Amino acid sequence: MLKLTGVNVVFGSYRALQDINLEVMPGELVVLLGANGAGKSTLFRTIGGFVKAVSGEIEFYGKRITGLAPHQVVRYGISQCLEGRQLFPQMSVKKNLILGAYTRRHDKNGIKKSLNTVYELFPALKEKQNAPAYSLSGGQQQMLAIGRALMSAPRLLMLDEPSIGLAPLVVKQMFETVKIINESGTMVLMAEQNAGMALKISHRGYVLENGRIVMHDRSDVLARDEEVKKAYIGG
Repeated sequence: MLKLTGVNVVFGSYRALQDINLEVMPGELVVLLGANGAGKSTLFRTIGGFVKAVSGEIEFYGKRITGLAPHQVVRYGISQCLEGRQLFPQMSVKKNLILGAYTRRHDKNGIKKSLNTVYELFPALKEKQNAPAYSLSGGQQQMLAIGRALMSAPRLLMLDEPSIGLAPLVVKQMFETVKIINESGTMVLMAEQNAGMALKISHRGYVLENGRIVMHDRSDVLARDEEVKKAYIGG
């Protein structure tokens, strides 16, 4: 499991994250809700080792990962799909995927198996495996970003705003795929502004405001909460 205890992140005089306590249990899909600037991406980047916490502890399956470098975090079994996709546009789809398996580059059979799994999840990527990433549609690029994150065979997949900029039909397909990934045994922590759909497929949720967790509960409970509906769902 992933466990954050009293995590604080400071940029100069600005407290970006304040006393964050958060857990993701084996088998869970957990959603992190919050407006732009609430601290969702900072939280993800802190877990992933891109940002250093000034205090608090981050544990993964009982092992302390606070302050580890990003590649070390990946080796522990945590992979993330950053907002903005961060693809290598001139490289082929297949090469982008293979790069996601860099930390296990000596496991040729394992990489082949993961590649086949990604192609099963996203048939469009198999069809376009030799095409450059820039030539893909927005939805296909998001598939590629998620697929690349899966290539490290993570126990925990973190998705930062995976639906942003996508057409409604593609968003629906993307959420269905995330649910399949979770049901196949991968824990998922997903930051998402499409609260209505995210709460439908997740088990629990946290609400982040101004760097603080102000609410957390089962997803069905949050979906019925009047404050959550007013702020994030509408109605």
